[in-house]
Amino acid sequence: MLRTAPDISKTDFWSIDAMKGMIYSQGRYSESSNTQQLFNSDFLATYNNSWTENIRYTINIGGNAMYYKNENKLANTEGGLVEPYNYSLENSLNPIYRREYLSEAAKNSLYAFAQLEYKRFLYLDLTARNDWSSTLPANDNSFFYPSVSLGFVFTELMEQQDLLSFGKVRASYAGVGSDAIHINWKQLTKSLIMKVMAIWPLLIVPFLTWACCPNLSTLLKPGQS
Repeated sequence: MLRTAPDISKTDFWSIDAMKGMIYSQGRYSESSNTQQLFNSDFLATYNNSWTENIRYTINIGGNAMYYKNENKLANTEGGLVEPYNYSLENSLNPIYRREYLSEAAKNSLYAFAQLEYKRFLYLDLTARNDWSSTLPANDNSFFYPSVSLGFVFTELMEQQDLLSFGKVRASYAGVGSDAIHINWKQLTKSLIMKVMAIWPLLIVPFLTWACCPNLSTLLKPGQS
C-alpha cells in the first residue's frame, strides 16, 4: 500500500481600529495571511505465512514522510491614517509595517511490527520504529523506540468454557518517542532582525534531544471471544 495526503489551508484576516478610539486614536488598519501546508506520505507492506501447522506469523514493514510549513504575513498602518476613516494599507501616515514568519518541519520514519502465534493461545507482538526529525540538532536527530507484548489466551487450554468463554492475560513493554515542537522559526523581515537575534539562542538549543517514555503494563481480559 502506498498513499499520500496533502492538507493545505489559507486564512486571511482584516482588522480595523476606529479613529478616536481608546488605543489607536488616529485609526489603524491591519491585514494578515496564514498559510499552512501538511504533506503525509506512507507505505506499508504485509506478509503472513506459517512455519508449521501450529505456528503462524505476520510481518509488516512501513514508512512515513511528513513535511509541515506554516507561513504568516502581517502588515499594518503606522502613525495613523492620512485620510480619516479610509481604512487601507496605502492610507498609512508612516511607512507600512510589514513582517513575515516561516516555520518548517520534516520527519521521516521507518517502522516494522510482527506477530507470532502459537496454537491460537500464545501471541508475541514486536514493534520497532525509528524517526528522523528536522526539529532536533542535525547530529542527534534520530531516535528509536521499540515495544514487545506477550499474550496468553488461557481459555484455549480449558476443557470446559461454560463459565468463561474467553480469557486473556497480556504483558507489554513500550517506549514512545517524541521530538521537539516546530521551533525553528525564521524571521524574514529585516526590520525585526535584531529582535530575532536576541531570542534565537533560546530557540536553537544545541543539547536538545528526543524524549522517550517507557511503559510497562499487564492486562487480564475476560469476556466474549
